[in-house]
Amino acid sequence: MIRLTLLILFVLFLWVYAFRDWMVSLCGLILLTVLMQKDDMPSYVAGIQGLNLWNLTLVVVTMGWLLQRRSERQSLNLSRFAIAAAGGYVTIIVLAYVQAMLHIDSFPADLNLDPAQLLTVDYLINPLKFIWVAFLLAKGCNSPRRLRLALGTLVTLGVLYAIMVVKVMPLESLQEGGAGILQYRNRINRQVGLHANNMAKVLTLTFWSILATQRLWWRAAWWSKGAVLVAYPVTFLGMALCYSRAGYLTFAAVGRVIGCVRWR
Repeated sequence: MIRLTLLILFVLFLWVYAFRDWMVSLCGLILLTVLMQKDDMPSYVAGIQGLNLWNLTLVVVTMGWLLQRRSERQSLNLSRFAIAAAGGYVTIIVLAYVQAMLHIDSFPADLNLDPAQLLTVDYLINPLKFIWVAFLLAKGCNSPRRLRLALGTLVTLGVLYAIMVVKVMPLESLQEGGAGILQYRNRINRQVGLHANNMAKVLTLTFWSILATQRLWWRAAWWSKGAVLVAYPVTFLGMALCYSRAGYLTFAAVGRVIGCVRWR
């Protein structure tokens, strides 16, 4: 009950502050994603599927952006590569949704929800809303302060995930092997909200993102330097506790690319 009350107070703060600085509320919304994927967090408001605190906050942030965008300096235009990547993602989602709707009769009849409603909410609206968040984040980076805020938010998001993984996964599990690993991996999916393979990839990109943006935090206040030094081992330990070969390969591949391109 206490955690739910704090969550509601935090969401209300984001709603109010969105009309003063929508970018700050957007970053708070991104960090809120860590909690909203847990099973014990409220996923419905008034019993309506898709109407939850996260989605409502996104609507309020969008309203704040619409009211403030004319008075703000425009950010740099998005690159053609970013536009093409986003367009390809949207095209695949829409085509998959249309294909599923054309074969909606093949869905099992024992679903608790209407198949059309399930497809529309979970396989069309939910995937596309994150593209909208990315668009708002890119448009909001119109000053050095906001750019640092955006980068710090994305890195913090991954570090928070790593802390949650370390919290739910016992360190002695590193000595386990065989079928016992599957039991520990299921804890991540059940208590954190992401599959272990997906979580390992998130933490991999977080680890290398900390390294790529280290100069920003190293030149800031003393506490930011300490935070960076703590974030490295926590993120790496969280990735190791995911027991994901795909995550380990991704870690090596991304490190190889960064080493060849950035620090040859």
